[in-house]
Amino acid sequence: MGSQRVIAVCGSTGQSIQRPTVLEASPNLIFILCLLDTRLLAWNTYLWAAGTQGGSVISHLQRDGTFAIRALTRKPSSPRAKELAQSGIEVVYADYDDLESLIAAFRGCYGVYGVTNWFEAFEGEREQGFNLVRAAKATNVQHFVLSTGEHCAPLKCPQSETKADTNDFLISSGIPRTSIYLTFYYSNMFLFDAIHKRADGALHMNLPFPTDSPIPSLAASDVGGFVLAAFLDPSKWVGQDMRLCTEYITPRQYATIFEEVSGIPVHIHEVTLDEFMQMEGNPYPSDVWSIFCWFLTGQTQRFNPETAARIFPERQTWRQFASQHIEPAIPSPSSMEIKQEYIVEHTDSTVA
Repeated sequence: MGSQRVIAVCGSTGQSIQRPTVLEASPNLIFILCLLDTRLLAWNTYLWAAGTQGGSVISHLQRDGTFAIRALTRKPSSPRAKELAQSGIEVVYADYDDLESLIAAFRGCYGVYGVTNWFEAFEGEREQGFNLVRAAKATNVQHFVLSTGEHCAPLKCPQSETKADTNDFLISSGIPRTSIYLTFYYSNMFLFDAIHKRADGALHMNLPFPTDSPIPSLAASDVGGFVLAAFLDPSKWVGQDMRLCTEYITPRQYATIFEEVSGIPVHIHEVTLDEFMQMEGNPYPSDVWSIFCWFLTGQTQRFNPETAARIFPERQTWRQFASQHIEPAIPSPSSMEIKQEYIVEHTDSTVA
């Protein structure tokens, strides 16, 4: 690593928004990045879905040139780990459930970028997040940037609560930290088949959410720009929260802008608020439905597009993002259905 500081990052280097499946996702890779002097940073994330958050951070840090990279994985001999090593990234073994392995991986690191995955660990995500904090504390990490979630009560959003509990634990640890709160990714419009091409070639927009209710949104590929800003200016961001969205946009606006960009009419399936409130369990799993319910609460007002613009002026709008993705795929089983199948399989195997 020479004179570079290290950051540990969790997530995939992939930038694709192709529809993934949870069953295809690798839960193994954790990425660590280094700053250009003797201090090191650590960034950790289990992979699931497209892994775009981790990929974005790595991309932005590499382009900036201030950071080098170390990758943590449970399978250092895997093809993905070898690919990272060939690109100049240091690859070492670590496991979120093994505190000592995390301590060994963080040793000498200046900072950590941490992300955990509910759909890989379920309620165990909380303890995994705590382990990241414990390891950072044990190794005197000087800046922990955490991708976290909100406390959503009375809504039941376990995949957000576990992250929020980790953030509480991080704050109580006294480690210098920045907490990053993200919202709805533009790429979810394709991940959930919200905008898709029918077999007859027509475009159809069907997002099970009130058609004229705004959703705080951003590009997953921009996450790294915000993270980089935090690491480059710790005097400004240590002890602070980043609640990030590029714009508030309704499903109707998602469809209209995509139609303007593509030049192809987009047929909108209208959803009323009353219809959405009946959708728990169908088509949404309860925990996913609760997250969409949360978008309808006043708490989203804390996500300020003007703040995001100041932090990372180069962020993408939906119009810019859509112009790069004007060929949505013919729909396959949706990621929500796949997640339901995965949860059932996980539960059955646990019981067995």
